[in-house]
Amino acid sequence: MNDRLRSILAERSPVAAGSIQMIGLDSLKVKLGQRWDAVRSKVLILAERLLGDVLSPQDVFFRHGEDTFVIVFAQLGDREACLICGRIVEDLQRLLLGEADTSTIRVTSVVGMVDDTVQLQAASLDELLDAVARSMSRPEAGRQIGGGTTWAEPWRGNPAETVEVMYRPAWDAARQVLFLYIARARRLRGNQALWGTGALSCATANPMEVLDLDLVIMRGAIETYLELYENRFRFFLSLPIHYESISVTSRRQQIIDLAGCVPAHLRPFLNYRLEDLPDGIPEGRLRELINGLRPFGRSVTVATKLQSRDLPIFAAAGAKGVAATLPGPILTERTAVDLAYFASSAQKLRLGTLVEGVETKAAEAAATAAGINFLAGDFIGPWTAVPGHVIHKPRHELGRGPGVP
Repeated sequence: MNDRLRSILAERSPVAAGSIQMIGLDSLKVKLGQRWDAVRSKVLILAERLLGDVLSPQDVFFRHGEDTFVIVFAQLGDREACLICGRIVEDLQRLLLGEADTSTIRVTSVVGMVDDTVQLQAASLDELLDAVARSMSRPEAGRQIGGGTTWAEPWRGNPAETVEVMYRPAWDAARQVLFLYIARARRLRGNQALWGTGALSCATANPMEVLDLDLVIMRGAIETYLELYENRFRFFLSLPIHYESISVTSRRQQIIDLAGCVPAHLRPFLNYRLEDLPDGIPEGRLRELINGLRPFGRSVTVATKLQSRDLPIFAAAGAKGVAATLPGPILTERTAVDLAYFASSAQKLRLGTLVEGVETKAAEAAATAAGINFLAGDFIGPWTAVPGHVIHKPRHELGRGPGVP
Protein backbone atom coordinates (compact mmCIF):
# COMPACT_ATOMS: atom_id res chain seq x y z
CA MET A 1 0.00 0.00 0.00
CA ASN A 2 2.81 2.44 0.82
CA ASP A 3 4.12 2.13 -2.75
CA ARG A 4 0.72 2.95 -4.16
CA LEU A 5 0.28 5.94 -1.86
CA ARG A 6 3.77 7.19 -2.70
CA SER A 7 2.85 7.00 -6.36
CA ILE A 8 -0.35 9.01 -5.80
CA LEU A 9 1.44 11.62 -3.72
CA ALA A 10 4.29 11.89 -6.19
CA GLU A 11 2.08 12.27 -9.26
CA ARG A 12 -0.37 14.77 -7.85
CA SER A 13 0.19 18.00 -5.98
CA PRO A 14 -1.52 18.32 -2.59
CA VAL A 15 -4.05 20.69 -4.12
CA ALA A 16 -4.80 18.37 -7.03
CA ALA A 17 -5.02 15.29 -4.82
CA GLY A 18 -7.61 16.94 -2.60
CA SER A 19 -7.52 14.52 0.32
CA ILE A 20 -6.49 10.92 0.94
CA GLN A 21 -8.25 9.02 3.71
CA MET A 22 -8.16 5.51 5.17
CA ILE A 23 -11.03 3.80 6.95
CA GLY A 24 -10.76 0.50 8.75
CA LEU A 25 -13.49 -1.89 9.79
CA ASP A 26 -11.80 -2.80 13.07
CA SER A 27 -14.69 -1.48 15.16
CA LEU A 28 -17.14 -3.68 13.26
CA LYS A 29 -14.80 -6.63 13.49
CA VAL A 30 -14.63 -6.27 17.27
CA LYS A 31 -18.37 -5.80 17.71
CA LEU A 32 -19.27 -8.72 15.42
CA GLY A 33 -16.82 -10.98 17.21
CA GLN A 34 -17.02 -14.59 16.05
CA ARG A 35 -19.55 -13.65 13.36
CA TRP A 36 -16.94 -11.58 11.49
CA ASP A 37 -15.50 -14.45 9.45
CA ALA A 38 -18.96 -15.52 8.28
CA VAL A 39 -20.13 -12.05 7.23
CA ARG A 40 -16.82 -10.43 6.21
CA SER A 41 -17.42 -10.67 2.46
CA LYS A 42 -20.91 -9.20 2.78
CA VAL A 43 -19.60 -6.35 4.94
CA LEU A 44 -16.93 -5.51 2.34
CA ILE A 45 -19.49 -5.54 -0.47
CA LEU A 46 -21.79 -3.27 1.53
CA ALA A 47 -18.89 -0.92 2.29
CA GLU A 48 -17.99 -0.74 -1.40
CA ARG A 49 -21.61 0.00 -2.25
CA LEU A 50 -21.76 2.85 0.29
CA LEU A 51 -18.48 4.24 -1.06
CA GLY A 52 -19.86 4.09 -4.58
CA ASP A 53 -22.93 6.06 -3.51
CA VAL A 54 -20.84 8.79 -1.89
CA LEU A 55 -17.83 9.25 -4.17
CA SER A 56 -17.81 11.39 -7.28
CA PRO A 57 -16.58 10.04 -10.63
CA GLN A 58 -13.26 11.81 -9.98
CA ASP A 59 -12.73 10.05 -6.63
CA VAL A 60 -11.18 6.58 -6.36
CA PHE A 61 -10.83 3.95 -3.65
CA PHE A 62 -9.07 0.61 -3.26
CA ARG A 63 -8.89 -2.05 -0.59
CA HIS A 64 -5.80 -2.75 1.51
CA GLY A 65 -5.56 -5.94 3.54
CA GLU A 66 -8.63 -7.55 5.04
CA ASP A 67 -10.53 -4.60 6.43
CA THR A 68 -9.10 -1.27 5.27
CA PHE A 69 -10.10 1.03 2.41
CA VAL A 70 -8.01 3.87 0.98
CA ILE A 71 -10.05 6.71 -0.57
CA VAL A 72 -8.61 9.49 -2.72
CA PHE A 73 -10.93 12.51 -2.89
CA ALA A 74 -10.28 14.68 -5.92
CA GLN A 75 -11.63 17.93 -4.47
CA LEU A 76 -12.75 17.70 -0.85
CA GLY A 77 -10.56 18.97 1.97
CA ASP A 78 -9.47 16.84 4.90
CA ARG A 79 -12.29 17.81 7.24
CA GLU A 80 -15.13 17.18 4.78
CA ALA A 81 -13.49 13.96 3.56
CA CYS A 82 -12.92 12.69 7.12
CA LEU A 83 -16.53 13.31 8.06
CA ILE A 84 -17.80 11.52 4.96
CA CYS A 85 -15.58 8.51 5.72
CA GLY A 86 -16.71 8.49 9.34
CA ARG A 87 -20.33 8.59 8.19
CA ILE A 88 -19.77 5.55 5.98
CA VAL A 89 -18.53 3.47 8.90
CA GLU A 90 -21.35 4.87 11.05
CA ASP A 91 -23.86 3.74 8.42
CA LEU A 92 -22.23 0.30 8.34
CA GLN A 93 -22.52 -0.04 12.12
CA ARG A 94 -26.14 1.07 12.06
CA LEU A 95 -27.06 -1.30 9.22
CA LEU A 96 -25.29 -4.31 10.70
CA LEU A 97 -25.69 -3.71 14.43
CA GLY A 98 -28.80 -1.57 14.66
CA GLU A 99 -26.91 1.32 16.27
CA ALA A 100 -23.67 3.23 15.84
CA ASP A 101 -20.93 4.03 18.36
CA THR A 102 -19.11 7.10 17.04
CA SER A 103 -16.42 6.85 19.70
CA THR A 104 -15.12 3.60 18.12
CA ILE A 105 -15.04 4.94 14.55
CA ARG A 106 -11.60 6.12 13.41
CA VAL A 107 -10.56 7.81 10.18
CA THR A 108 -6.91 8.13 9.14
CA SER A 109 -5.71 10.99 6.92
CA VAL A 110 -2.65 10.69 4.71
CA VAL A 111 -0.92 14.01 5.36
CA GLY A 112 2.14 13.60 3.15
CA MET A 113 5.58 12.01 2.95
CA VAL A 114 8.68 12.61 5.06
CA ASP A 115 11.94 10.85 4.11
CA ASP A 116 10.03 8.58 1.73
CA THR A 117 7.68 7.51 4.56
CA VAL A 118 3.93 8.06 4.29
CA GLN A 119 2.74 10.17 7.23
CA LEU A 120 -0.64 9.35 8.75
CA GLN A 121 -2.88 11.17 11.21
CA ALA A 122 -5.79 9.36 12.89
CA ALA A 123 -8.85 10.75 14.67
CA SER A 124 -12.11 9.32 15.98
CA LEU A 125 -15.43 10.49 14.56
CA ASP A 126 -16.25 11.97 17.98
CA GLU A 127 -13.04 14.03 17.86
CA LEU A 128 -13.86 15.24 14.35
CA LEU A 129 -17.36 16.31 15.37
CA ASP A 130 -16.03 18.03 18.49
CA ALA A 131 -13.52 19.96 16.39
CA VAL A 132 -16.29 21.14 14.09
CA ALA A 133 -18.39 22.15 17.10
CA ARG A 134 -15.55 24.21 18.56
CA SER A 135 -15.00 26.02 15.28
CA MET A 136 -18.63 26.99 14.84
CA SER A 137 -19.64 30.56 15.56
CA ARG A 138 -22.25 30.47 18.27
CA PRO A 139 -25.43 32.45 17.51
CA GLU A 140 -25.57 35.78 19.28
CA ALA A 141 -28.29 37.29 21.41
CA GLY A 142 -31.55 38.29 19.77
CA ARG A 143 -33.05 34.81 19.50
CA GLN A 144 -36.15 33.65 21.28
CA ILE A 145 -37.06 29.98 21.51
CA GLY A 146 -40.72 29.36 21.88
CA GLY A 147 -43.86 28.51 19.97
CA GLY A 148 -42.15 29.78 16.83
CA THR A 149 -38.47 30.67 16.66
CA THR A 150 -37.88 34.35 15.87
CA TRP A 151 -34.71 36.36 15.35
CA ALA A 152 -33.54 39.92 15.01
CA GLU A 153 -31.10 39.62 12.10
CA PRO A 154 -29.07 42.46 10.51
CA TRP A 155 -30.72 41.94 7.12
CA ARG A 156 -34.25 42.19 8.49
CA GLY A 157 -36.14 45.17 7.10
CA ASN A 158 -38.69 46.75 9.43
CA PRO A 159 -37.87 46.20 13.13
CA ALA A 160 -41.58 45.58 13.71
CA GLU A 161 -41.39 42.54 11.43
CA THR A 162 -40.01 39.20 12.57
CA VAL A 163 -38.62 36.23 10.71
CA GLU A 164 -39.99 32.94 11.96
CA VAL A 165 -39.25 29.32 11.22
CA MET A 166 -42.51 27.60 10.26
CA TYR A 167 -43.26 23.96 9.52
CA ARG A 168 -45.63 22.26 7.10
CA PRO A 169 -46.52 18.55 7.34
CA ALA A 170 -46.09 16.28 4.33
CA TRP A 171 -48.28 13.19 3.95
CA ASP A 172 -46.74 9.83 3.10
CA ALA A 173 -49.22 8.50 0.53
CA ALA A 174 -48.09 4.86 0.81
CA ARG A 175 -48.10 4.60 4.61
CA GLN A 176 -50.81 7.26 5.06
CA VAL A 177 -49.00 9.02 7.88
CA LEU A 178 -47.80 12.54 8.65
CA PHE A 179 -44.18 12.27 9.73
CA LEU A 180 -42.19 14.67 7.51
CA TYR A 181 -42.18 18.40 8.25
CA ILE A 182 -40.87 21.02 5.81
CA ALA A 183 -39.10 23.98 7.44
CA ARG A 184 -39.28 27.41 5.83
CA ALA A 185 -38.73 31.03 6.84
CA ARG A 186 -41.73 33.36 7.08
CA ARG A 187 -41.95 37.11 7.62
CA LEU A 188 -45.26 38.85 8.19
CA ARG A 189 -45.67 42.26 6.57
CA GLY A 190 -49.08 43.53 7.48
CA ASN A 191 -51.55 40.92 6.23
CA GLN A 192 -49.03 39.48 3.79
CA ALA A 193 -46.82 36.47 4.52
CA LEU A 194 -43.42 36.40 2.78
CA TRP A 195 -41.84 32.96 2.48
CA GLY A 196 -38.32 31.66 1.91
CA THR A 197 -35.96 34.15 0.30
CA GLY A 198 -38.95 36.44 -0.15
CA ALA A 199 -38.61 37.14 3.59
CA LEU A 200 -35.34 38.98 3.00
CA SER A 201 -35.10 42.75 3.06
CA CYS A 202 -35.10 43.22 -0.71
CA ALA A 203 -36.28 41.37 -3.78
CA THR A 204 -32.75 40.78 -5.06
CA ALA A 205 -30.90 39.38 -2.04
CA ASN A 206 -27.15 39.07 -2.02
CA PRO A 207 -25.66 35.61 -1.32
CA MET A 208 -24.63 36.49 2.24
CA GLU A 209 -28.23 37.38 3.09
CA VAL A 210 -29.38 34.03 1.71
CA LEU A 211 -26.67 32.26 3.72
CA ASP A 212 -27.76 34.08 6.89
CA LEU A 213 -31.34 33.00 6.27
CA ASP A 214 -30.37 29.35 5.80
CA LEU A 215 -28.29 29.41 8.99
CA VAL A 216 -31.20 30.97 10.88
CA ILE A 217 -33.56 28.23 9.72
CA MET A 218 -31.07 25.47 10.55
CA ARG A 219 -30.38 26.79 14.05
CA GLY A 220 -34.04 27.36 14.86
CA ALA A 221 -35.27 24.06 13.47
CA ILE A 222 -32.58 22.00 15.21
CA GLU A 223 -33.13 23.73 18.54
CA THR A 224 -36.88 23.16 18.24
CA TYR A 225 -36.30 19.51 17.36
CA LEU A 226 -34.00 19.04 20.37
CA GLU A 227 -36.71 20.36 22.68
CA LEU A 228 -39.34 18.12 21.10
CA TYR A 229 -37.00 15.11 21.11
CA GLU A 230 -36.69 15.42 24.88
CA ASN A 231 -40.49 15.15 24.99
CA ARG A 232 -40.35 11.95 22.91
CA PHE A 233 -41.52 13.58 19.67
CA ARG A 234 -40.19 11.82 16.57
CA PHE A 235 -40.58 13.11 13.02
CA PHE A 236 -38.50 13.74 9.90
CA LEU A 237 -37.41 17.30 9.17
CA SER A 238 -36.60 18.83 5.77
CA LEU A 239 -34.22 21.81 5.91
CA PRO A 240 -33.77 24.21 2.95
CA ILE A 241 -30.25 24.94 1.72
CA HIS A 242 -30.07 27.44 -1.14
CA TYR A 243 -27.56 27.18 -3.96
CA GLU A 244 -26.18 30.63 -3.07
CA SER A 245 -25.28 29.31 0.39
CA ILE A 246 -23.12 26.43 -0.81
CA SER A 247 -21.95 27.44 -4.28
CA VAL A 248 -18.81 29.09 -2.84
CA THR A 249 -16.44 27.21 -0.53
CA SER A 250 -16.30 29.89 2.17
CA ARG A 251 -20.10 30.02 2.47
CA ARG A 252 -20.49 26.26 2.17
CA GLN A 253 -18.07 25.77 5.06
CA GLN A 254 -20.36 27.78 7.35
CA ILE A 255 -23.26 25.50 6.44
CA ILE A 256 -21.13 22.40 7.00
CA ASP A 257 -19.77 23.71 10.31
CA LEU A 258 -23.29 24.23 11.62
CA ALA A 259 -24.51 20.90 10.25
CA GLY A 260 -21.54 19.22 11.92
CA CYS A 261 -22.87 20.36 15.30
CA VAL A 262 -26.15 18.50 14.86
CA PRO A 263 -26.20 15.73 17.50
CA ALA A 264 -25.62 12.29 16.01
CA HIS A 265 -28.96 10.97 17.27
CA LEU A 266 -30.85 13.60 15.23
CA ARG A 267 -29.08 13.09 11.92
CA PRO A 268 -31.13 10.05 10.84
CA PHE A 269 -34.21 12.32 11.01
CA LEU A 270 -32.82 15.15 8.84
CA ASN A 271 -33.22 15.78 5.13
CA TYR A 272 -31.45 18.64 3.34
CA ARG A 273 -33.41 20.18 0.46
CA LEU A 274 -31.28 22.00 -2.14
CA GLU A 275 -33.18 24.97 -3.56
CA ASP A 276 -32.72 27.43 -6.43
CA LEU A 277 -30.23 25.29 -8.34
CA PRO A 278 -29.39 26.66 -11.79
CA ASP A 279 -30.94 24.77 -14.70
CA GLY A 280 -28.58 22.25 -16.26
CA ILE A 281 -26.19 22.18 -13.32
CA PRO A 282 -23.30 19.78 -14.15
CA GLU A 283 -23.48 16.40 -12.45
CA GLY A 284 -19.99 16.71 -10.94
CA ARG A 285 -20.79 20.11 -9.48
CA LEU A 286 -24.02 18.89 -7.91
CA ARG A 287 -22.35 15.75 -6.57
CA GLU A 288 -19.79 17.95 -4.82
CA LEU A 289 -22.57 19.89 -3.08
CA ILE A 290 -24.50 16.77 -2.12
CA ASN A 291 -21.40 15.01 -0.79
CA GLY A 292 -20.69 17.99 1.44
CA LEU A 293 -24.09 17.62 3.15
CA ARG A 294 -24.44 13.84 3.07
CA PRO A 295 -22.55 13.10 6.33
CA PHE A 296 -24.89 15.25 8.39
CA GLY A 297 -28.33 13.87 7.61
CA ARG A 298 -30.36 10.99 6.28
CA SER A 299 -30.63 12.22 2.70
CA VAL A 300 -30.36 15.14 0.28
CA THR A 301 -33.19 16.05 -2.09
CA VAL A 302 -33.45 18.70 -4.80
CA ALA A 303 -36.22 21.26 -5.24
CA THR A 304 -37.06 21.67 -8.91
CA LYS A 305 -39.92 22.31 -11.35
CA LEU A 306 -42.53 19.81 -12.51
CA GLN A 307 -41.28 20.31 -16.08
CA SER A 308 -37.60 19.85 -15.16
CA ARG A 309 -35.53 17.65 -17.46
CA ASP A 310 -32.61 17.54 -15.01
CA LEU A 311 -33.88 14.57 -12.98
CA PRO A 312 -31.25 12.17 -14.46
CA ILE A 313 -28.53 14.63 -13.34
CA PHE A 314 -29.98 14.76 -9.83
CA ALA A 315 -30.07 10.97 -9.57
CA ALA A 316 -26.55 10.49 -10.96
CA ALA A 317 -25.20 13.10 -8.51
CA GLY A 318 -26.54 11.18 -5.51
CA ALA A 319 -29.81 12.97 -4.68
CA LYS A 320 -32.37 10.69 -3.04
CA GLY A 321 -35.46 12.63 -4.03
CA VAL A 322 -36.97 15.60 -5.86
CA ALA A 323 -39.52 18.17 -4.71
CA ALA A 324 -41.76 20.38 -6.85
CA THR A 325 -44.62 22.81 -6.28
CA LEU A 326 -47.91 22.88 -8.18
CA PRO A 327 -48.24 26.15 -10.15
CA GLY A 328 -51.61 27.11 -8.64
CA PRO A 329 -54.62 25.92 -6.64
CA ILE A 330 -56.58 24.97 -9.77
CA LEU A 331 -55.51 21.65 -11.27
CA THR A 332 -55.40 22.18 -15.04
CA GLU A 333 -55.07 19.41 -17.61
CA ARG A 334 -51.52 20.56 -18.39
CA THR A 335 -50.55 20.43 -14.72
CA ALA A 336 -51.98 16.91 -14.40
CA VAL A 337 -49.90 15.78 -17.38
CA ASP A 338 -46.75 17.41 -15.99
CA LEU A 339 -47.41 15.80 -12.61
CA ALA A 340 -47.74 12.33 -14.11
CA TYR A 341 -44.57 12.75 -16.20
CA PHE A 342 -42.65 14.10 -13.19
CA ALA A 343 -43.67 11.11 -11.05
CA SER A 344 -42.94 8.46 -13.69
CA SER A 345 -39.56 9.97 -14.58
CA ALA A 346 -38.54 10.04 -10.91
CA GLN A 347 -39.72 6.46 -10.34
CA LYS A 348 -37.57 5.19 -13.21
CA LEU A 349 -34.56 6.88 -11.60
CA ARG A 350 -35.49 5.59 -8.11
CA LEU A 351 -35.96 9.13 -6.81
CA GLY A 352 -38.49 9.82 -4.10
CA THR A 353 -41.01 12.57 -4.89
CA LEU A 354 -42.63 15.37 -2.89
CA VAL A 355 -45.18 17.83 -4.25
CA GLU A 356 -46.20 21.02 -2.43
CA GLY A 357 -49.17 23.24 -3.21
CA VAL A 358 -51.77 20.48 -2.81
CA GLU A 359 -54.74 22.66 -1.86
CA THR A 360 -57.74 20.72 -3.14
CA LYS A 361 -59.10 17.19 -3.20
CA ALA A 362 -58.63 17.11 -6.98
CA ALA A 363 -54.93 17.95 -6.64
CA GLU A 364 -54.49 15.27 -3.96
CA ALA A 365 -56.25 12.68 -6.14
CA ALA A 366 -54.09 13.53 -9.17
CA ALA A 367 -50.85 13.43 -7.16
CA THR A 368 -51.77 10.14 -5.49
CA ALA A 369 -52.80 8.59 -8.81
CA ALA A 370 -49.52 9.70 -10.37
CA GLY A 371 -47.58 7.90 -7.63
CA ILE A 372 -46.15 10.92 -5.77
CA ASN A 373 -44.65 9.73 -2.48
CA PHE A 374 -45.21 12.82 -0.28
CA LEU A 375 -47.87 15.53 -0.54
CA ALA A 376 -47.95 18.90 1.22
CA GLY A 377 -50.29 21.86 1.07
CA ASP A 378 -53.38 23.36 2.67
CA PHE A 379 -55.38 20.22 1.94
CA ILE A 380 -52.83 18.13 3.84
CA GLY A 381 -52.17 20.48 6.75
CA PRO A 382 -51.42 24.16 7.48
CA TRP A 383 -48.13 25.80 8.42
CA THR A 384 -47.49 25.53 12.16
CA ALA A 385 -45.05 27.10 14.61
CA VAL A 386 -44.16 23.70 16.09
CA PRO A 387 -43.95 20.34 14.26
CA GLY A 388 -46.28 17.60 15.41
CA HIS A 389 -45.71 13.99 16.40
CA VAL A 390 -45.94 11.23 13.80
CA ILE A 391 -49.62 10.36 13.34
CA HIS A 392 -51.62 8.02 11.14
CA LYS A 393 -53.76 9.98 8.68
CA PRO A 394 -56.01 7.88 6.40
CA ARG A 395 -56.71 9.39 3.03
CA HIS A 396 -60.39 9.99 3.75
CA GLU A 397 -59.40 12.19 6.71
CA LEU A 398 -57.28 14.60 4.67
CA GLY A 399 -58.59 18.15 4.51
CA ARG A 400 -59.37 18.28 8.23
CA GLY A 401 -55.97 19.61 9.34
CA PRO A 402 -53.14 17.70 11.02
CA GLY A 403 -53.91 15.73 14.13
CA VAL A 404 -57.70 16.01 13.78
CA PRO A 405 -59.28 12.57 14.18
